[in-house]
Amino acid sequence: MDALGTALSENIEDLVRQFSIEEPRFAMQYQNASLEKVPSNFYLDPISNTWKQVEPSAIGEANLILAGSLMYDRLLESYANVGDRFQFRHLFGGLRDVLTRADLSVGSLGVAVADMYPTVSRMTHTLSGRGHYSNARVEYLDGIRFGGFDALALANVHNLDAGARGALATEANVLARGMVPAGLGVHESPLFEVNGISIGLVSFSAAINLQSTLTDDGRTKLVREFAQERARLEIQALRERGAKFIIGYLDTQSNDRRYKLNDRERLAREFAEAGADYIVCTEPRTMSRYSKFRASDGRVVPIASSLGTVLAGIGLPYTRVSALLSVTIRQREDGAIEYEDSYIPIGRQAYDKGGLSPVAVAHQFYAHRKFDSAAGMEVQQKAEKILGSEIGLNGQRRISNVTPVRPQLTPKEISQLLSVQFSPRDLKILGDRLEKAVPVVATPDLLNEDVCAVSMTYKRGESSRNFFKGISHGQVIETSPVMAIATKSLKGVPTLIVEKPWDAYMQLIKAVRDWYNPFTVAVTGTAGKTTTKDMLGMVFPRAGQTMHITGNGNTEIRGAASIMRLSPKDRYYIQEVHGATPGSSKAHSEMVKPDVAIITSIGEGHLEQMGTIENIVQGKLEIADGLTEGGVLVLNNDNEYLKSVDPAVNVIRYGIDDESADYRAINVRTVGESMEFEVVEPGGDRHFVRLNVLGKHNVSNALATFAAARQALIPAHIIIAGLSRYRPSSIRQNVIETGGYKVFLDAFNSNVLSMTLAVETLQSLENPRPGGRRVVVMGDMGEQGDKFVENHQLIGDRIAKCLVDQFFGIGEGVSHTADRLRNSEIPVFHTMDPEELIRALSSELRPGDVILFKASGAVNLTKLVVYPLFGVIA
Repeated sequence: MDALGTALSENIEDLVRQFSIEEPRFAMQYQNASLEKVPSNFYLDPISNTWKQVEPSAIGEANLILAGSLMYDRLLESYANVGDRFQFRHLFGGLRDVLTRADLSVGSLGVAVADMYPTVSRMTHTLSGRGHYSNARVEYLDGIRFGGFDALALANVHNLDAGARGALATEANVLARGMVPAGLGVHESPLFEVNGISIGLVSFSAAINLQSTLTDDGRTKLVREFAQERARLEIQALRERGAKFIIGYLDTQSNDRRYKLNDRERLAREFAEAGADYIVCTEPRTMSRYSKFRASDGRVVPIASSLGTVLAGIGLPYTRVSALLSVTIRQREDGAIEYEDSYIPIGRQAYDKGGLSPVAVAHQFYAHRKFDSAAGMEVQQKAEKILGSEIGLNGQRRISNVTPVRPQLTPKEISQLLSVQFSPRDLKILGDRLEKAVPVVATPDLLNEDVCAVSMTYKRGESSRNFFKGISHGQVIETSPVMAIATKSLKGVPTLIVEKPWDAYMQLIKAVRDWYNPFTVAVTGTAGKTTTKDMLGMVFPRAGQTMHITGNGNTEIRGAASIMRLSPKDRYYIQEVHGATPGSSKAHSEMVKPDVAIITSIGEGHLEQMGTIENIVQGKLEIADGLTEGGVLVLNNDNEYLKSVDPAVNVIRYGIDDESADYRAINVRTVGESMEFEVVEPGGDRHFVRLNVLGKHNVSNALATFAAARQALIPAHIIIAGLSRYRPSSIRQNVIETGGYKVFLDAFNSNVLSMTLAVETLQSLENPRPGGRRVVVMGDMGEQGDKFVENHQLIGDRIAKCLVDQFFGIGEGVSHTADRLRNSEIPVFHTMDPEELIRALSSELRPGDVILFKASGAVNLTKLVVYPLFGVIA
């Protein structure tokens, strides 16, 4: 891309002679800008003349962000002045998260960037002699690229403020800063290939000043003034090059007239009839409604009549509220294109409210951590009112174990459900709050003054794994919530007194669960359950709003809180079930009431709690006890323990090795850092899938996800797109290249099955450099019970049969692994001291090595060993 910009810059003077009759009369004075460049996400394939992703991120799905006007003025330039330099990056910090998440982010640049001419701070409209003058420093483009923009629609009324030379310089500078230009200059409208979908971008302006300063050739080849026939020809050319979806930007600024809403929509309809599939109008001083237009060929074309100004001088009133459009384009397996869109409100926050950026996202999922919530809500409400009802707020959300639960029950309803009465004194304290819904919480991290607190600790059986830290009586009294449920009256807090608070809490949970009817999937297993849960969490939200907890929320107490977060809008609910203690899968399943229950695998994990492998099998199968009528149990038929079971429920089986399975993976292969395979459905239909994570066990997890999603009637192409988006969390199966090393970090949990699978995956990883080795760094496996020694020895025997060049271990259990490996040809190092392990690894590892770090979470291998060696890489 830099080469394109450089080549264009070198030819500017020749092109000026070809295109221009009159250039600005002021002297050329090149800006001195030296900044570290932000890498581009796209490169131009010279054979197809298509802009292709450097790293495709999915299959058959393109996530786009379309933004409004990026303006420039003296105030903005002054704010970016840092001594003798200009720095604009901090102005875009509040947008970076949302823009960089997209596959392609597009904005509309409303200013020239001609580095040979003075900027607006040094040249007035009058002195320019051109009626209007708008020119930005080249560092402004650096800030725009840093913010996450990949392409810029450049056609606007002021394209010729700095003459043909300035227009060509703008195109060249956009290219040089790692972005793709559209609508200005000598390059044709760009065609992008985004995750296998061809997307065209066209940019026009309703009017362009100073066209009389151009030759006929210049007016045809340099600028893009809107005319329906010209737009039709440009779009037709993109279609002939393979475009499946056309985005049209239309700038409606003018010095001669004001294009009102009806004018903008009229022009947009002409644009739609010319063939554009999605239209964004830009009028910087205005944000106006979103609508849909049915073209004469039957296409329904969204029209954003104006998204307002993304950025301009701080404090200008028309920059207070704007919006980004989030557009997801999918290509079905038959080649047809579908899309869905939503808006993300953005706006300014006053600095006395804690604002650190002139523009920030007013959305819970993307919001800048310092954005004032009240100001954000005001921006969100204004955007909703302006845009109208034909487009909704972006539904992305991040739900964790500490996300507040919803107010589901009033104190009066809680009293009635439990058949327990408040005392007259408590009723007086409650007053009118008796009939106002409150959140019901049972853990200290959710406790506050606005909730109903269930004060208890709970322990089923003898294992400490059943114990959780509940809310103490003292914490209730200190916090003074609306009400409490406890075994005794708590001073100053209206209290419902019950003998067993846990049972009371479960009664409330089950009542709330019965109010909602989301399609529910519960997943358990010795290994793979969290990965499968996260894969489900990538697929189901693409089909509808989904309750899905990020991180580890697989205990009953966390599952109960998830139920308390359900809302009428939730179409799906995904719940991980740990099943590590007797009766836990059964109790959890009966609480969650799944339509589909998945068991990913069974192995010798949790022996400490469950005693025998037979108990583990029985315990995992109890996840079926809460299935709804007609519900389905999904089992991994490649697992030796699951293949032989015959539960008395509807069963669907999946597998890689077993041809009798209902859902099968065939043609499984490792391609670089990905797994590719075909899913064969029960009816014989085949679907190509790519996972951006290694290991056959992850193919198995994807099969489980596919089977569950098909039970929910989710189309195959949506499942495929979601699976291709899955990335492992930082300490689960994460492959990171750093300093010439390839680190395979999988240190969240460890047992015989997951350790075996990790070593198998290690053997498939390519070394980053010739001569590199495969190295295992292992910490103790947890919860092995009476088989602690035996299972660590077993892993040693298995590693000895693998292509491993060196073994490092830490911990008592791994000492037995090391003893077995000393009988092999693999060099072994073992210690009980993390510092000694770090010294040994520092001495022995060399660039080109692939290193597996695997241990149970209690070992804390990531923080004690990985981070000191490689830094915080995950």
